[in-house]
Amino acid sequence: MKIHIKVQRNAKIVNADEAIMERNLFFKENCIETSATTTVWLSTLLHDQNGNEIFENDMLCDADNRLYRVIYRNGAFLAQHQEKKEQIDLPLYLLQNNGVIPAKII
Repeated sequence: MKIHIKVQRNAKIVNADEAIMERNLFFKENCIETSATTTVWLSTLLHDQNGNEIFENDMLCDADNRLYRVIYRNGAFLAQHQEKKEQIDLPLYLLQNNGVIPAKII
């Protein structure tokens, strides 16, 4: 099985191999651990309308210019509405059509 990740170190997206070589990302007891300056985001394995892979923490903009942040909670990826916090977070799998979310990453 292949797990896709996006790695950010000091506010810059970096190659996972580079983060491993510099000991900012490592595996211990079947877990991914990071240094204090490194963050790892999981792929949803879904794509936006332009074919870009969607990761946890990405911002999506739909056709009506509504903004959503992709979050991972309780084993599911959700679209969290950014303007109206009282709205229910939407499971991404309900929004997709053949693996494509009708929105673009911004």
